[in-house]
Amino acid sequence: MKKEISGIISNLLNINQEEIDKINDDTNLIDYGLTSILFIKLIVSLENAFKIEFNDSDLVMSKFETVNNILDIVERYCNNSSNKKAIICDCDGVLWQGESGEGTIYVGESQNKFQETIKKLYNKGVLICLCSKNQETNVISGLNNPNVILDESIFLTIKTNCNNKAASVLEIANEFGLQTESIVFLDDSDYELELIKLLLPEVMTIKIDYEDQNIFEKIEHCFSSVSVLGSQRTEQYKQQKNREKERLNFFSIDEYNEYLHTIVNIYESKQEEIERISELSFRTNQFNLSCRKYKVSEINSFIHSKKYDVISLSVSDEFGDMGLVGCAIINKSNENIIIENIFISCRILNRNIENRFVEAIKTRYGNNKIYGIYKASQQNKKYNSFYETNGVLKYEQV
Repeated sequence: MKKEISGIISNLLNINQEEIDKINDDTNLIDYGLTSILFIKLIVSLENAFKIEFNDSDLVMSKFETVNNILDIVERYCNNSSNKKAIICDCDGVLWQGESGEGTIYVGESQNKFQETIKKLYNKGVLICLCSKNQETNVISGLNNPNVILDESIFLTIKTNCNNKAASVLEIANEFGLQTESIVFLDDSDYELELIKLLLPEVMTIKIDYEDQNIFEKIEHCFSSVSVLGSQRTEQYKQQKNREKERLNFFSIDEYNEYLHTIVNIYESKQEEIERISELSFRTNQFNLSCRKYKVSEINSFIHSKKYDVISLSVSDEFGDMGLVGCAIINKSNENIIIENIFISCRILNRNIENRFVEAIKTRYGNNKIYGIYKASQQNKKYNSFYETNGVLKYEQV
């Protein structure tokens, strides 16, 4: 990473690579010609090189004035990513001191602050799961302790068994359709943390060490890009689990959708949906066909441009209203129609709804030749033939 950053700085400041390598990592790059104009070019180069997008709050020149500054902030974005959705944490030694079912548990100041952090993230839309080798009755008893501020309702699932923690994490991921790289695992046990690192290296792990003064900030920072959705997100995933249970009774997806009285709405995006569309683009990885993430300002400009159409997809069924779950960004400025991106929440994938979405787009533009931009990633490779399968000409972007 440092070598790539040095190369970017070398090209930007027009300084020989060898000379750049001799510069002290804490030397202010302004002394070597970094200006406000070059700073913008530096941001663009870093975002393109590392496939990240800096938050507006971080676009301050002072945060990029030295090699070490740049290295720190890029590592933070690369390690954090914007795809973290869920916390899976232990109970004993984490939510409280002591072992539930084996005497009185104790909630000290640190445990109380940890629980407040978890509740804050839950209200922000982060999925919260418990994973313990203790008995379920003991865990529930612990949650009913008057000093514990978290109640059972905030947890997407409480997984209690004697399996190793890696197996339990995988079970939770499969049960709720979560990608393992979207999970942050919290535990106080070095043994469990190392097991996750070994067997599930894509899962971010954080040791709950209350001697670490920055522990709460570290946890919150993992979800710094999550928009406020509140408790409805947990409820949506619980509804999804019920849908999957019901699906086992049917021979075809279409029969299942009909049974659930599934209603699919496809329409021009509304002004009040802009923030949700932007948030969805940042959270969606499995079905994000061009891998693009869009700021609110970008979606707003598309909606008000005559050259673009922004098409929303919303779905509801007897289990509940899933709201806006997909969007298409369509460039109609040329003779041909170009689908610059389609991104759809993983909660509704494989229900033929994504196919209905693209069919509606094709119908909308009649006899026009339609191209779809696809950029391969590790997450979306399952859908690399989606456009061809649905009669859209694929333009593969490198």
